[in-house]
Amino acid sequence: MTRLRSLALLSLLLVTTWLASSSASVEPPTLLVERFDSVGAPYGDAPLAVRLAWRIGGTVEGPLRCKIDLDGDGTFDEVIEECPRDSAAAKVVGTTYATVGEHAAKLVEGAEGRTAAATATFFANHIDWSSRLHRLETLPGFVSAEAPLGSTGVTARYADVAAVPKVVAGDLVMGASGSGYLIRVATASTTGSTLTLTGTPAQLNEAIENGFYGARDLVIPVDGARCLSDECKGLTLLPIEGDKTGSGPSTKALGRTASPLVFSTSGTFGVKVPFDGSVAGVSGSIFVGLSIKKLLVDIGFFKLERFELEMTPSFQGEIAYTAKTLFEREWSLGKIALGAVPIGPIVIQPMIFPVVRLKAEWTFNVQFGIDVPVKFAFDAGSWSASVDPKAFGDGTFLDPNGIKTALTTTACLVPKLNLLLYGVAGPYVAPTACAQLEAAISTGTVSDVACKDGAPLKVCLSGKLTGGGEAGLEQPWFRDASGKPYGSMKKEITLAELDLFTPLCLGKPADDAPSKCTDAGPADAPDSGASDGGGSCSPKALSASCADDRECSCGAKGKERVCARNTPSLRTCIIACHSDADCPTDRPTCDTGVAGGVSEDEPHWQCVKCPTSGPPLHPVCAKCEHDLCSPGTALSPSCSTCAKKVCAADEYCCTHEWTLSCRARANELCGAGCPI
Repeated sequence: MTRLRSLALLSLLLVTTWLASSSASVEPPTLLVERFDSVGAPYGDAPLAVRLAWRIGGTVEGPLRCKIDLDGDGTFDEVIEECPRDSAAAKVVGTTYATVGEHAAKLVEGAEGRTAAATATFFANHIDWSSRLHRLETLPGFVSAEAPLGSTGVTARYADVAAVPKVVAGDLVMGASGSGYLIRVATASTTGSTLTLTGTPAQLNEAIENGFYGARDLVIPVDGARCLSDECKGLTLLPIEGDKTGSGPSTKALGRTASPLVFSTSGTFGVKVPFDGSVAGVSGSIFVGLSIKKLLVDIGFFKLERFELEMTPSFQGEIAYTAKTLFEREWSLGKIALGAVPIGPIVIQPMIFPVVRLKAEWTFNVQFGIDVPVKFAFDAGSWSASVDPKAFGDGTFLDPNGIKTALTTTACLVPKLNLLLYGVAGPYVAPTACAQLEAAISTGTVSDVACKDGAPLKVCLSGKLTGGGEAGLEQPWFRDASGKPYGSMKKEITLAELDLFTPLCLGKPADDAPSKCTDAGPADAPDSGASDGGGSCSPKALSASCADDRECSCGAKGKERVCARNTPSLRTCIIACHSDADCPTDRPTCDTGVAGGVSEDEPHWQCVKCPTSGPPLHPVCAKCEHDLCSPGTALSPSCSTCAKKVCAADEYCCTHEWTLSCRARANELCGAGCPI
């Protein structure tokens, strides 16, 4: 009996332990709001009718219960007991915001003890214009207008003489042609049906007596991109995606220099400027992108009450130098204007002034950049500004085994993005991001590593990304209580130093000595193992250029170094993998999203190190921090089938940022139903 009781207790203990371990290994169900927004634009004239749409994800399988607060007062106006995961299968839920101003709606959902929530913001707009203002382009009979960038004059044409408005000195005129204009008239003349005006910039709170205008998630078009200086003559301006027909971007000659400009009509928001500097061995490109998260203007009786502008410019560059001689130069890529953007009462003209600096002593390749989220605000009578820059990058010496002396290579991006309001002045972001690669030379022993074969040469490669700059607001568009225009303000951009890659040691260490450059741990020194054919083997270091796998590795299959196509023209040695277990500790993640074999039928997966800050740079490092319809951080291809399709079409969406263009791709490829 005692034995039976003991066996029963032992069985019970084993079952209990198994149940506990099984339950511990099962992840709890998840619930998340993938999307919550309006079906149409989230802003418009009051009264603003809004129809809400949502999509709910997660692993929860039970019935959902949704509660919706339509006006942000804390009271739920709609409760749906059997809430569908996609609002397309639900009854129409919406409201009309009759009151002018900013409004918020909130969705709270629950199931199986889990809850999730999301909030969407909407703007019901209305403007009472000044009686002194002539909105020339809204008048009957208007045909066209010309307002050159930076000028304080405008020429307007009408259908006939009777349609020409009567404008006198002291009046205000406004329009969106060209880069937009807001002028206090000094002289006015009429010739037939043509009106010619000159004047000085006027203040926005002179043109608006009372008004509120808000907007968010604005797309900056590039179909009007043009070169405005000799420096960019002959450059091709590339958008970040092709058109929706699948036939590729179209080409047109635009601007006074008639330089070829390639652009897309599918809602892109940035341009990429390739350059070669007319110097053999130098190639690269610089990209400037912009997303405007929020713009809000509130004016009461010709006085500015509130102003907000939140935007994120993105600056990225890739520079390669394939010669091995000292080279130093600075390029100004000129003055480039993107398409003007009318946003309610304001017309914004984005301008970019890209500059590249390069000092090179050896072959290298760097890709680096900086995102600069910035916010300018006016409230309670004072202005404020905030900047939160994030840098990212990667760099390699292309042939480090040939280095015999200490070398320093520096590549800098110095791009300025200026948003000109009415073509005159406005907010700007002017960062400097520099990638610096250094090769330090030592003889004898280095970090306790002895050298052999009569060649006591040790090269330690390192790379850093540094930067700074400033963001500011130049604005003559509003007056203070005394009637004087507000001045400008500046905010410094500071960047913490960032490692571009793990320090890399080259040399011939003794067989029984560890290989390391610093106390940080093992470096990526070449393997010293035996060759697979009985002869000598001199493997190349990681990131060294190569022609085939044999140049890279002496290692065992599964952890060997192989030659991969990182770009169509650049082949470098990498650590290949089939799973994370194949990867070393300093590159612990196997990126199965990379297919870079030298031949198309032999793809290689790559061991990578996921960045601790900034963009993930590799799809495997990306996360699922927001829904398909919300611009934000890069999304992992594993987030959803649609995310995987978008990433296959445009890898940038899963390596750097999920932009408005990625959202457009989701609509195109998956029918995601995101608002345009």
